Amino acid sequence: MDKIRKYRQMIIEILNNYKEILGRRKNPPIESFFIFDEQNDNYTWLKFGWQDGSRVETITAFIRIIDGKIYIEEDLTERGIATDLMEKGISPKDIVLAFQKPEKRKLTEFALN
Repeated sequence: MDKIRKYRQMIIEILNNYKEILGRRKNPPIESFFIFDEQNDNYTWLKFGWQDGSRVETITAFIRIIDGKIYIEEDLTERGIATDLMEKGISPKDIVLAFQKPEKRKLTEFALN
């Protein structure tokens, strides 16, 4: 299996695990939506709903595959998508924490871009 196809499958598997956990809740006030655009390699977890009289519109996770690397554009999960990916064997050198400033990225074990 080629690297990109493997990365697609792993990202979808990770997000589906979160989806399964959320599915155990009965009638949550905030709904989660998972969008897997494999053709363009964009993977999104959105939350919408109402809480305490206020509208909630959140991008919980947004992940892209660009030039053979996984770019984590947004990650509001407790564990971290990067942690989930590394546990599946993906090298930190193939993960870009795109939500961090480039100058901060060089202080981590992850790819700069």
